[in-house]
Amino acid sequence: MKVHVIDIGTGLATFIEGPGFTMLYDAGSQDDLADGPDNRVLAYIKSVRPDVVAIDHLVLSHPHKDHLELMPDLFDRFVVRNVWDSGTVNRTRGYCRFLKKVEAEQGVQYHDALATGGIHSVAFTGKNCSGTVSIPQAAKMTDQPVTIGPGTTMTILYRNADPHPDPNENTVVVRLDHGNNSVLLAGDAEGGGRLTPVINAAGQSVMPPSPPSNGTIEKELLDCCAAMLKANVLIVGHHGSLTSSRKPFLEAVGRRSTSFPRVRTLTARRSCPIRGGGRASRPRVPVPNGHR
Repeated sequence: MKVHVIDIGTGLATFIEGPGFTMLYDAGSQDDLADGPDNRVLAYIKSVRPDVVAIDHLVLSHPHKDHLELMPDLFDRFVVRNVWDSGTVNRTRGYCRFLKKVEAEQGVQYHDALATGGIHSVAFTGKNCSGTVSIPQAAKMTDQPVTIGPGTTMTILYRNADPHPDPNENTVVVRLDHGNNSVLLAGDAEGGGRLTPVINAAGQSVMPPSPPSNGTIEKELLDCCAAMLKANVLIVGHHGSLTSSRKPFLEAVGRRSTSFPRVRTLTARRSCPIRGGGRASRPRVPVPNGHR
């Protein structure tokens, strides 16, 4: 299994490929909004996997621009087989365009945290995207592992479609298991307000050991399923923001304050920018011990 954290500017896009499956967790940006052949996510996947014709699992962590704005183009380039979306509504042009593409995709299975076997229906009245979108609901999101490829499962550790002031609080948190290895995709899961770094005895700037605040996703994950947080690779919450990655949460994942941490924490800052027609390298994070 390979995990590609794509550089799309201020945003998140993570492409995962493994035996018998492809998956994309988020595809959005605040500042790199080129579409068509210049859509950076499409150009990247085309470069590293020109043979891919389908995305088996498309996961939208939550409906914010920096996580979804580049997703609609995917439906024009690939067959999309499964869409995983909390179901929380954000009446923006980007989310409207996304749902309209889902609605038009033949054979797609749409999974949310609301599913009743009925229709997910949302009315949009925006200037650039409007109308009512109606999507049949497939199997509801649960915490039960879903087999997505030989020896590979996806477990949705957090899903919540209840109304919140900030869609970050509806982030879909996903754990992938392949062999003896695991990857935790935290989206914009938060642990509380912004923390202020402090200077330790060695003169280093470090985060204070504050626990997650009550009601936050990190706190709920620690309360419900701390054992399931342990992972080899963590794509850090909220782009590495000071609102996320509280010390107890990182410790549950497996981070250690040593030179050789047992978990690798990643943001999108180290992968290469690429546009349509550009030369690509292959920034990726292969899981260890030969499991590919």
